[in-house]
Amino acid sequence: MRVSALGELSGSIAHEINRPLTAILFNALAAIHLLAQKSLDREEIRDALQEIVHKDNRAGEIIDRLRRLLKNGERKLESVDINDLVGSTGALLNSELITREISVKLDLESRLFAATGQGSF
Repeated sequence: MRVSALGELSGSIAHEINRPLTAILFNALAAIHLLAQKSLDREEIRDALQEIVHKDNRAGEIIDRLRRLLKNGERKLESVDINDLVGSTGALLNSELITREISVKLDLESRLFAATGQGSF
């Protein structure tokens, strides 16, 4: 059972990392296409490049959180922003929600809600 759960988890993680990487590729190709046109639309090129940066940051966040989650050693309690936790959980579950045709709308408070917990993921 443990191997099965690990297989499902690794598949989900791979999918979550591949999504931003695929978006990076498509936005880079779009920017190349825009640069090849006779008249340059700087706004579109800037948008494509900003999306590349955003998706690269997203992939980096996923990898960083996985490293912290899987890191051996002492776990320490720290302040955890509940809104960030809910948002991160939603992002991690996004592909599963889409597969199951489940729509989730987050309506979070703008003020900081913190709790004490393990902030590694």
